[in-house]
Amino acid sequence: SSPNDLVGHVLDSRYRLIGMIGRGATARVYLAEDQQLQRRVAVKVLHPQAASDAKFLKRFRAEALAAASLNHPNIMHVYDSGTIGEISYLVCEYLDGGSLRAMIDAGHRLTPSQALVIGLEAARGLEYAHGQGFVHRDIKSANLLFGPDGRLRIADFGLARAIAEAAWTEPDGMLIGTARYASPEQARGRAVDGKADVYSLALVLCEAVTGEVPFTADTTTATLMARCQSDLSVPDALGRLVGPVSRAGRLEPSERPDAGELEIALLASAEDMARPAPLPLVGAIAENEILADTDPLLPAEEPVESALTVVDSDPIIGVEAVPEPIVDEPRPRRGRGLLIGLLVVALLAGGLAVFVLTRVPTKSMPSVVSLSLADAKSRLDVNRWKISVQNIRKTGTVADHVISQDPAVGTELKRGAEVRLVVSLGNELVALPTVIGLDEAKAVEALTAVGLIAGDVARPNDEKAPIGQVMKIDATPDSSGLIAQGTSIALTISAGPAPRTVPPQLAGQDVDAVVAALKGIQLDVKKTEVFSADQLAGTVLSLSQPDNAVVPRGTVVEITVSKGPEPKPVPDVSGKSVADATTILGQSGFPVANVDGSPANPVIATDPVAGEVHLPGTSIRLFTKK
Repeated sequence: SSPNDLVGHVLDSRYRLIGMIGRGATARVYLAEDQQLQRRVAVKVLHPQAASDAKFLKRFRAEALAAASLNHPNIMHVYDSGTIGEISYLVCEYLDGGSLRAMIDAGHRLTPSQALVIGLEAARGLEYAHGQGFVHRDIKSANLLFGPDGRLRIADFGLARAIAEAAWTEPDGMLIGTARYASPEQARGRAVDGKADVYSLALVLCEAVTGEVPFTADTTTATLMARCQSDLSVPDALGRLVGPVSRAGRLEPSERPDAGELEIALLASAEDMARPAPLPLVGAIAENEILADTDPLLPAEEPVESALTVVDSDPIIGVEAVPEPIVDEPRPRRGRGLLIGLLVVALLAGGLAVFVLTRVPTKSMPSVVSLSLADAKSRLDVNRWKISVQNIRKTGTVADHVISQDPAVGTELKRGAEVRLVVSLGNELVALPTVIGLDEAKAVEALTAVGLIAGDVARPNDEKAPIGQVMKIDATPDSSGLIAQGTSIALTISAGPAPRTVPPQLAGQDVDAVVAALKGIQLDVKKTEVFSADQLAGTVLSLSQPDNAVVPRGTVVEITVSKGPEPKPVPDVSGKSVADATTILGQSGFPVANVDGSPANPVIATDPVAGEVHLPGTSIRLFTKK
């Protein structure tokens, strides 16, 4: 059937198909208008051969229901599904930024920094889905889509699984999942887990930078065989990403990181990479492919013929002009021609009078998009149109400003016609993540992931929270814990314990008093003892920190403590005269107390004896012959 055979139709009295934006082996994807919520959505309509397979259809519905439970900023939202007659469809979030595949096909090649952004967001979405028990099985560039803000979403969770569970093959007999991106275990027909998605993402990152998918050969079989023989060799063009992408492309799943570990590895590689430029989004659909219709909220209808048949209708006033009759005579009679002429003039004049008296004036619809609601009403009220307002939230819009209008700009409207305005309530609401207790980098990452902004930062000292830990945030979510994207969240981050000041004049004090003073302000102490000839044992001689030094809590202060004078050996003065012995002993710090024997005779011994170690000041007794 024609790709546009459903364009203009309304599914389930709700989803009006505007234009086709994609086509795959199992379904066509249409841009549609949700007439109930007045928003654009993407509708995936299964091909007849898929919709007619009862087993596949059952699995498709089950997987659609399960996929709708996934709620993550980097996974496409699934809103609805249904079956009408022979048509089965799935309603998803519409992402008008297009796909990574379209970006590559348009000739764009990403820098390693841009590929890093894609890898991080895809890894986060996969980590969440894998934690919920989902394996995608068909990660490829066509399934990585972007919103207008450039944020990546992974599409088609559950579809590959539905195909596999129903043992349904694609029309060309290709293996489940796209062969160019299949993991080695998929190629071998083995059971897969989340690491198969990690491998496929590694291939996609190579493709994003180089434009080529590694291991691609001329045939599907050759491609899969090459993939089963060796680890992925990552091109040097990926720069700092070569390491983490190489590990993600290991042949054996046990040697690959899971999605969360890949995210950490990618973050580590980003330390010295250049800031990425905005992604070159190419859009999901060209304007000339969208169904031309002045009222996009009305279903397509067959043209209804007017009850009045108009002949040679005048393009200005719409009054029937009567053709001049054909006569048999070669020349019409003057009187009859004049009568007919007057009749025509009368009919024209009468018709013009009726038109002037009965027509309702029309005015051209101006553009009011981006105006405040008050300004938009002011511009529209002069034409006496009825204005209806629908309020929605949409990220990137200004609260109380017009997002869209219907009818379109330039439409001629009569007085009293209805003009429908969609007005912003501000950015979309998201759940406020828990960041208290995280370090600063993780907290900023968590806020950024859901579209919030890390705002002002206060850094007070705190005796309990380690330095860099988030202690408090300034945010006011609603009763459901939701807050508008784009909100700036102020953070209170610990600067760690307050610094300590070393007390003055500790040198010269008793060691026990000094230790108590330092430990009292939570400084650690390391003691070193030395001999001192002029300080008593236990006296602090010096400290490694000067008086009043400001140091972090827990700093080790080294103190030098006196052990008192150093003991010395008693000099040997045997054979010396009493006078010389007294001099020698005195110079060593040993005073002579008395002499036992004749002072005129030489010294024969001492008490304490020569060579014994004693503290200076010890008294010595000399022995001589009597």
